[in-house]
Amino acid sequence: MRLHHSDTCPFFCLIILMSEGSDSEETDAIEPRDPGRISKLNELLESLKWSPFCFFIMILQSVQWAISGQMFVMTAYLTPAGDTIAPNGTYKSVRDEWPDEPPIFGFMDSYEMISSIAFVGNLIFGTIPNLLSDRYGRRKLLVFILFFIVIADTACALSPTFWFLIVGRFMQGCFMNAIASLNFVHCMESIAEGSRFLASCAFGLFWTIGYCLVAPEALVVGTWRWIFGINAIAALVCALVQLLLVPESPYYCVSQGDRNKLEAFVKRSEWINRQTYDVDYEAIMSRKGPDGEEHVPTVVTVGESLSFLFKNPPVLLLLFVMGYAEIATMLSYAGISLAATTLDVGDANWNFVLSGLVEFPAYCVAPKFLDWFPSKFVMIVVFACASGSLVALKCRSFAVGFALTFSNIGSIIAPHLGVLNDIAPDLAFLVFGAALSIATVLVAIFIPRNTKMATIIRVSSREICEINEMENDIVKVKRIDTLDGLLDSIKSTRFTFLLIFLLSVQWALAAQMFVMAAYLAPFNNSIGGEFTTIQDEWDDLPKLASIDASEFVSSATFAGSLVLGFFPGVLSDRYGRKPIIYISLLCIAITGALSALAPSFLFLVIVRFIQGFFLNSVATVNFVHCMESVAECRRYISACAFGLFWCLGYMIVAPTALLVCSWRWLIGVHSIASLVIGLIFLVVIPESPYYCVSQNSRRKLEDFVKRAEWWNRRVYDVDFDAIMYEGHRGNGMTRTTIAGSLLFIVRNCRLLILLLVVGYTQVATLFAYTGLSIASTALEVGDANWNFVLSGLVELPAYCGVPKFIDWIGIKIVMLVVFTGSSISLIVLKFIGPGIPALFLIVWLISKFLVTASYYVALIVSTELFPTKCRSFAVAFALTLSNIGSIFGPHVGALNEYLPDLAFIIFGVALFIATALIAIFIPRNTTFEA
Repeated sequence: MRLHHSDTCPFFCLIILMSEGSDSEETDAIEPRDPGRISKLNELLESLKWSPFCFFIMILQSVQWAISGQMFVMTAYLTPAGDTIAPNGTYKSVRDEWPDEPPIFGFMDSYEMISSIAFVGNLIFGTIPNLLSDRYGRRKLLVFILFFIVIADTACALSPTFWFLIVGRFMQGCFMNAIASLNFVHCMESIAEGSRFLASCAFGLFWTIGYCLVAPEALVVGTWRWIFGINAIAALVCALVQLLLVPESPYYCVSQGDRNKLEAFVKRSEWINRQTYDVDYEAIMSRKGPDGEEHVPTVVTVGESLSFLFKNPPVLLLLFVMGYAEIATMLSYAGISLAATTLDVGDANWNFVLSGLVEFPAYCVAPKFLDWFPSKFVMIVVFACASGSLVALKCRSFAVGFALTFSNIGSIIAPHLGVLNDIAPDLAFLVFGAALSIATVLVAIFIPRNTKMATIIRVSSREICEINEMENDIVKVKRIDTLDGLLDSIKSTRFTFLLIFLLSVQWALAAQMFVMAAYLAPFNNSIGGEFTTIQDEWDDLPKLASIDASEFVSSATFAGSLVLGFFPGVLSDRYGRKPIIYISLLCIAITGALSALAPSFLFLVIVRFIQGFFLNSVATVNFVHCMESVAECRRYISACAFGLFWCLGYMIVAPTALLVCSWRWLIGVHSIASLVIGLIFLVVIPESPYYCVSQNSRRKLEDFVKRAEWWNRRVYDVDFDAIMYEGHRGNGMTRTTIAGSLLFIVRNCRLLILLLVVGYTQVATLFAYTGLSIASTALEVGDANWNFVLSGLVELPAYCGVPKFIDWIGIKIVMLVVFTGSSISLIVLKFIGPGIPALFLIVWLISKFLVTASYYVALIVSTELFPTKCRSFAVAFALTLSNIGSIFGPHVGALNEYLPDLAFIIFGVALFIATALIAIFIPRNTTFEA
């Protein structure tokens, strides 16, 4: 094979000649050999493994991580606090040059923006280079980006003003991801799989070198401007080397059908390795080897990467999980790295260098652990080296770039978390730990055990096509011809627990909507401290009779739920559980954002009223959805999970309020959580199988089974025709109209009476529950915040114990016991009074526990009393009616002005009447289908 002068590598040639002696002529330097006909791309890369060319690619690509490492951590020396770098004043930082920059937003250090603004640029534009590299090539984009970084670094080094420097850092950050991910992808696509561990170590080594070199550079040059200057020179050298010496990625060449570039890659390897390779270019470019199997994807457009992801929801979910994992890790990494020069112990410069050195073992050990142990196990322990192997080559560069771009959210926030230490010493470390704990839970739930799987596409009811050779056996089960049999076959699988988790977590949102009024507008403004309540912001609100106008922030939500709250239940019987739940979560997020930005009190009340329209969806429709999607033997676990997340959502309100110190941010946090959970729900959760059968929607039932197969990694032999026929014949479930649910109940007098009785029991329980919950911060005994948290904590035994007691002794007996006990304990509270603080608080918590148990057992009985045809409507109607109690509950405290603790008497009487109705009308066995 003839080599051209344009393909030679003079620098590397010099190294070879120095090491091996004379032979100056090209024809004498190359010793042809025949390694065998190469017809597959993997064979070509295997033939280059451990060759000089392989190490040549590793070094030239990984050295760019030294530049990336310096761009990431140089802020520790650009804007250090005080004279920690050079106590004698020989080092000039940005703070020294422009010492009078005012804080941003009144509390944010302007100099910290030098770090975060780079990550803002990376967040906005970071994915674009990776998208373009899938279209135009890795090499071209890398060269362009390196030259752009040279320009940005030079602009920063010559900045005439502080804000010019901010703009320069923003430009620099726009392409930070490219040399942190694009060259990594380029390298991994250019070497054999067996060399990739060594390559990852090389990348880690050069990152560590670049990180550690910042400290001696700063001490030698003595000014922040030359730190940028040195980085610009290094980037220029790397750009020239990349342009002259590094060929295009062979995988990209084949995927784009570019034979010329593939030949250039082989020629470059032949010249450096001084041997020839017998390459069958036609076979490689045809994307098929001798066995006829396709081994390289077809041409990828910019849009195809996105299309491929959105057409495979499980892969999209994995991408978001990895995105959050990288946010959590980068939040902690950036915060700790940038704080290395400000520690209260040791020398600032040595602390910084050591913080870089300790990273190198991680880069070397993590890939080896991935070989030794399952990837999921390693990720649960530490997060490293996994995002690139979760997706197929067709969208790999985009996926890696997206995950890294997503991680910039953590890097943006991290430099500013030092303000948390003003609230409590070292609070930032607690935030870092909590973020990583959440990431650990997500990894444990969503990441497959073998991360070499790209995606699984089900091609029939009996066959699964695997994209990246998943090395797990497919487990076949016996033929399933009933819906109950289908749910029983998945009762102990990860898919069932995924459904339970993602549906029950919405109750945390519902709980916060119920009880956050205890902090938005507490009785007598009893929170105190630094928390700003609605009464503090609008202190001129009038009183209506004895009722504080601010209390309408709570009752307005329940009024909205009363007026239109039953519509989501009706619509879910018509259009499905899933779309109604998702739309409701989205609307709650939007109305929450509007509430947080409310310009006036009246606007706030109106928006809270609108938000109440959607409260029932996240309180009941998702409960029905879960119970219809899991086997009967798993419904107890489901009930406990819903109760657990209700308690968690309830109790989190107090620490969230103390952390954000404003009623506006308290609502804002709830809005963000609603949006995130809504998006995850949309991507992951299928429609209820019982609803699919009732509406004769075979396509949606097949989708349910497909998702179960993907998550459980097994095939289910399902007779869809038998399930659809048996369900339709056995239950008589015809297509439900909006009026059909109403007519069905009205024509059955027994069902109508039961609906009204259940409705009243929920009115009484929510009347007492809302009153006790919102008044928990205004008790005359104990601390307001601890009382609130305890009032949520005592609910957990009720949610876990009630379903089990129902199984043991029957639902009617349980109802009678908890309703009677709650009415008696509330009346007793009137006669104890706060004069005996300890006894009063104990009885008050017992009352809260019994009222919660009463509410929960009333909800459970409503789900079992009514048939599937009208179940969602009946449950939603009863709970909508219960909003009458929730509307009046927050205002009952005003009665205490006429008679101390009169509210407890009213709560007790209401629950006593409910007890009598239960004894008369509720049947002993509630498992019938009307």
